Amino acid sequence: MPNNNSWNRRKALNLGIKIVAGTDYPVDSVNPFESLYYAVSRCTIKEEPIGGYNPQEALTRYEALRAYTLDGAYGCFEENIKGSIEEGKLADFAVIDHDYMNCNISEIKDIKVLKTIIGGETIYEA
Repeated sequence: MPNNNSWNRRKALNLGIKIVAGTDYPVDSVNPFESLYYAVSRCTIKEEPIGGYNPQEALTRYEALRAYTLDGAYGCFEENIKGSIEEGKLADFAVIDHDYMNCNISEIKDIKVLKTIIGGETIYEA
C-alpha cells in the first residue's frame, strides 16, 4: 500500500473527478477483487494496518465497483457500449461466489469468479 499521500480517491471524487480504476499490474494486483478490497478498506491483503491507510480516503463498495466498471469504460471512451449491463451494450460480466455489496469487507479480496460471460457467451466456468 502506498504512503499516506497516495491514492486520494475520496478527495478526487469530492472534486467531481471520475475515478477510472483498473488492475495496474505490477503496481496493483491483477486480481480485481483485491483491488476492490484496497479501495474500500485501505488495507493490504494482510489486512494491515488496522483501520487502513488514510481511511477517510476509502470508497464505498458502490463507488469502487463503478470505478472498475462504468467509469473504467468512460476512461476508454466506451461507456456507451460497456461498463454496465443494459440493453444495447456488450453482455460482458462475471458471476461471483460472494455478494460483493453485502459480504464482510475482509471477504472481498477472496471473491472467486464462477463464470465469465463475454458478448453473451460463456467463456469460463469454474
